[in-house]
Amino acid sequence: MKISREQKLEHQNRFIQAFIVEVREQGYAAVSLRDVARRVGLSDGVIYKHFASKEKILLAYYAAKMEGLRKEGAALLGKADYSLTEKVQALLEFQIARYEGEKDFLEKTFHATFVAASLMWSEVAAMRKVYLETVGAFVKAAESKGEIPEVVWAGVVDEMLWCHYMGVMMYWLKDDSENHEDSSQFIDRTVNLFAAVVGGPLLKQAEELVGFLVNRHLMPLLMNLGTLGKSRAGYGAKTPGSDGVKTASGKPGRSKPDGKIPDGNNPDGKKPDGKKRGAVRAKPSPRNRA
Repeated sequence: MKISREQKLEHQNRFIQAFIVEVREQGYAAVSLRDVARRVGLSDGVIYKHFASKEKILLAYYAAKMEGLRKEGAALLGKADYSLTEKVQALLEFQIARYEGEKDFLEKTFHATFVAASLMWSEVAAMRKVYLETVGAFVKAAESKGEIPEVVWAGVVDEMLWCHYMGVMMYWLKDDSENHEDSSQFIDRTVNLFAAVVGGPLLKQAEELVGFLVNRHLMPLLMNLGTLGKSRAGYGAKTPGSDGVKTASGKPGRSKPDGKIPDGNNPDGKKPDGKKRGAVRAKPSPRNRA
């Protein structure tokens, strides 16, 4: 029987919630799809229609949270009176608040999903893209208002943003302060540091340093390598009097003008006399001198 989209989403949500309970009780490694299906009260065949593995349920959980972050980011983007730091800080506080009641679940699954996710990298990359696009919109808005200068190294900023998000989440997971005040302080201080790097002179100075190294050192090195490559292209070319022929003994030598190939032990090309070079002839005995 074909089910509606609403029923499908309802089933998926029930499986995700049951999965959270099972992980809390057994640990992530011990949970199976059969355990999840039994807790929901549906057959194994039904759960396999929605999720091919428990990793897929785990990814669906985190993807839903990231989608909620995207929607919150769109709402924050419309607040023109918010600065860049205020938007990023509000977004991170919102995300942590959504995870608040499920921290014990994250303690058992966050590392497996985002740090050791060799089998789930494409899905994690998709979530990373959502986060970077959301915060990247904040950065572009700050640029257009003149709050920060134009960001030249977008790739570097992206890496900073994602590392910051991961750092905030892992700090919060270890935070046992009251109402997670330490996490709020951590977010506040690191967001201000990020804004200072992007909006201040530090990134510009780094850009100037790299430009200096490229122009003064890297480019001359590449030019020298290009010149060396051209000289090596002519290496081994025949020069007058040296045509790369080998002697009869296998040693390299030069051919004589008459076309004869000299022997290594007879460089003048003369016919051998049958006597070994270096052999000492025996002197005649005095008896035979008469």
